[in-house]
Amino acid sequence: MKQKKTFLIITILIIIFICSIIIVKKNKEVYHQSKNYEINDGNLSIMLEETPKKGDYKISNLNMWPDDNYVYNSNLSYCENGSKLNWNDETRMLTFSSSFTDKCYLYFDIYIKPTVNSLNITSTDTSININPSITEGDYPVSKIIYKLDNEEEIESIDNNHTFNNVSSITKHTIGVYAKDINGKTSKIYTYTLPTIISLSSKSELTTIQMNLKTETGTEDITTYYYSKDNGATYIETNTDSYTFTNLAEGTTYNLRVYAKDKNGIKSMQVTKTETTKKRPTNPTMNFDSTYNIVLSGSTSNNGEITYYYSTDNKTFTKGNSISLSSSATIYAYAMDSEGYKSDTISKAVTITNSTNGTVSTAYYCSKTNSYQTSSTCSYSYAATGSTDYVCSAGSYNSSKGYCSGTYGSSRGWTWVECDRTCSSDVYGGYPYTCEYSERTDGYYCSFNYGSPTISTTYSCPNGGTLSGATCTGVTYTGTLKYKCNSNSTYHDNQASATSACKNYCATGTYYNGKCYKLG
Repeated sequence: MKQKKTFLIITILIIIFICSIIIVKKNKEVYHQSKNYEINDGNLSIMLEETPKKGDYKISNLNMWPDDNYVYNSNLSYCENGSKLNWNDETRMLTFSSSFTDKCYLYFDIYIKPTVNSLNITSTDTSININPSITEGDYPVSKIIYKLDNEEEIESIDNNHTFNNVSSITKHTIGVYAKDINGKTSKIYTYTLPTIISLSSKSELTTIQMNLKTETGTEDITTYYYSKDNGATYIETNTDSYTFTNLAEGTTYNLRVYAKDKNGIKSMQVTKTETTKKRPTNPTMNFDSTYNIVLSGSTSNNGEITYYYSTDNKTFTKGNSISLSSSATIYAYAMDSEGYKSDTISKAVTITNSTNGTVSTAYYCSKTNSYQTSSTCSYSYAATGSTDYVCSAGSYNSSKGYCSGTYGSSRGWTWVECDRTCSSDVYGGYPYTCEYSERTDGYYCSFNYGSPTISTTYSCPNGGTLSGATCTGVTYTGTLKYKCNSNSTYHDNQASATSACKNYCATGTYYNGKCYKLG
């Protein structure tokens, strides 16, 4: 009997223990994101909002918790028998607390995240600027994240960001998304810029041809822009090549190009300098020592220079030395190794026979620097004048320019005493000033008696006849000279004049019995 009682007690204790375990298990169960569960299993139902802010909910048939596009609504969530629900949004974990079996409903509202609507993208040849258009969701935006290609993300509070030191000939993709104060993020907005992979150019004398190699981005390229003045002005076309015309020769141009897609998004700008070709400079035409025509002096940046000449401006011969036996017009130009020509120049070459001139005598008049046939030279010169200044009162004072006189100069005479004395009628009422004398340490009267009478007397100290202020009729003997009548040159002796008159050239320069003139 005692053994049966003991067994009964032990059995009861085991049953109590088992029940307590079951109660504890029911009391707190954790559901987490990775744990599958059966909806409507009698314990848990997930209610999802179908239309934002409308409060229309429907039981979910998913086998996992709603993603972060939904937010837990603690106000609506409940259990039929009052069990407590605790949802952790960060860990996506639900804690269910109950001491009994219960049926619970978890409500989730649609979470409106921020949205990046579009990107305003501008660029230069080294930078890309992004100004996104963003619409807030349920909560304010706290951060904007920018990304260029595969580089690290840039987190900013500014609705504007510039990437610097960017290669202009590399294809670039921009990514932008927004994050609200709860850490919820928008979808990433990506855009690939149109790209000019390369810019090649070829110049001629007055043209520069530009050719582009491009890659499309998000949208097709529709328009191309070409500039020859570093972006001050642009030419708009729908082709990936363009030729600037009517340019200046030998001039460096700063080329700049970009493309635009059908959304109006521009590529980065690509730059290059190109210098137009320059034709050779015009040759010069001169005589050599034997009076052949020689072409020289042309220069070019385009290689070796070759000269061409002609006597009819039609048929040209290669060469830079021309031998002539008679008068002719020479036409010539220079050509460089790229085939660019200079202007065609021309000069008349006159070849005539020389003559022998005659010699006559003449006289050189040194006073007039002239030649005459008579030995007697005459000249005139300005007479010497003597000017007299006659004053009716006082004497002429050249420093003052009028006739002046003085009175007083008594030692210690004050200005008042001077002024009283000078103003007396006894001195005729002439204008006066009281002037100080350091010698007498006193003032004296200085009178202005007016302008003098001026008279000038002229004379001819070097001879000749006085005529007004000029001396005329002065004569002297000129210096004998010998004149070569052919070229009107004068020589000191007859032999020199005779030599100068041999092989005379009226025009040009004498050589070997001929007269040569160029131009």
